Amino acid sequence: MLVPSYSDATQTNWQTVIDGFEAANEGTTVNLEVVSWDDLDSVVTTRIQAGEAPDIHPQRWPVHRVRGR
Repeated sequence: MLVPSYSDATQTNWQTVIDGFEAANEGTTVNLEVVSWDDLDSVVTTRIQAGEAPDIHPQRWPVHRVRGR
């Protein structure tokens, strides 16, 4: 799971969520990677081009643009 860094607590906060998810879903492993907002688009683009897109990552598109408004 690729997420942007919101603060120094981002890694810890997400890891708490992941730990609960993994405990409730035995045999599932979530690999967390935190990157800066400045690097997010280039990291996702590079991974997609290399055929290694993250399974879960944030979208920067505002909801109104996704819905076609």
